[in-house]
Amino acid sequence: MKKRYLIPTIVILLFLCSIALLNKKVTILQGVHGKVSRITLPLYLKVLNFYDSHLNYKWLANQITGHLDTKEDKILRLFHWTYETIKRRPKSLPNMDSHPWDVYVRRYGGSDNFHDLFTTLCNYIGADAFFTPLYSKDISGHAKLSFVRIKRGWVVF
Repeated sequence: MKKRYLIPTIVILLFLCSIALLNKKVTILQGVHGKVSRITLPLYLKVLNFYDSHLNYKWLANQITGHLDTKEDKILRLFHWTYETIKRRPKSLPNMDSHPWDVYVRRYGGSDNFHDLFTTLCNYIGADAFFTPLYSKDISGHAKLSFVRIKRGWVVF
């Protein structure tokens, strides 16, 4: 008789443990005008946000490049699309830095936001890509460069 209740008891305990784990508080970072804030939320929301943006990136990358055949054509299309779609941040709006998907939703951002979204979409079409700032004493501020690997090697955007 006791063995009969063992499996349901284990299932109920695992369910309760997963509820407790998914309600654990975690943090995300968001930058506004250069000031970084920590936002606390439950783990289940962070996981849900991850899958939401992951599926949206896959959908968006396919919408932009699905009709093209070569990876190089797709990369160039993503660069042109990002350049055409993401506008410079108007001075009257806050300088936000939170997530590349937010850049797409807002349709504006700084150069780091532009490069972040571009390289993220490149990764979603299967191209290795990253961006980095380029610091120099000779220029005020700094430039950002995106690096994407194509058949012949790394290319700078």
